[in-house]
Amino acid sequence: EQCTYENEKFWIKILNLCPEGNITCDKVVYVGVNKNNGKYIVLNGKSISDVNMNFKGYVFKNGIYEYNIFNNFLYISKNKQIIQEYRLKLCEK
Repeated sequence: EQCTYENEKFWIKILNLCPEGNITCDKVVYVGVNKNNGKYIVLNGKSISDVNMNFKGYVFKNGIYEYNIFNNFLYISKNKQIIQEYRLKLCEK
């Protein structure tokens, strides 16, 4: 599978490195590739679940920036303020 999510600007691959069946995982890797120039970013993060252990999304850190994927949206925050928001779709298989 080439990617997990995409939009008009980039592809995103999410790699979950925890054992199959784990509800939460603190070993998740985000690989974002710019479709125009091929530049990429690799971030470490974790999955997020609610109090009932239902999967909600992912969070990744990049210095003062935080990348959150929830409900097919990517939110990029700086100092807890959202500075960019992208609608995502699941990649075609």
